[in-house]
Amino acid sequence: MALGWADKIAWGFTLATNQSGDRLAALQRLSIYAFEMGMIWVGPTDIGAPVFPEKVGINEDGGRIGLMSNSLSNPRGVLRSGDLVATARFGAPVVQILRRSEDRYLSLPVARLLPRPPA
Repeated sequence: MALGWADKIAWGFTLATNQSGDRLAALQRLSIYAFEMGMIWVGPTDIGAPVFPEKVGINEDGGRIGLMSNSLSNPRGVLRSGDLVATARFGAPVVQILRRSEDRYLSLPVARLLPRPPA
């Protein structure tokens, strides 16, 4: 069985109106599917208030497996401003991992012989 998704980077975020736990369950499912396919799952590195009071609004719902946002305060489904900041900051470690992966791949002696991974 070929694992076409093996060694690919995966991450996730969810948005919901209710705080029923569906967001966590969705992220758990996504991460398990990623692991089953041999992917590398990346979680957020930022946690905000109340753990770190100076980071008001950053990852406010405390998702560690992925970002979780809540639109309860805005029924039109618009992200809270802190969630937008957290999402942008969440992208930074993903980019770093992708760059490290590419550097490691390109430094392998056989990398000259293999096709470059798709961008």
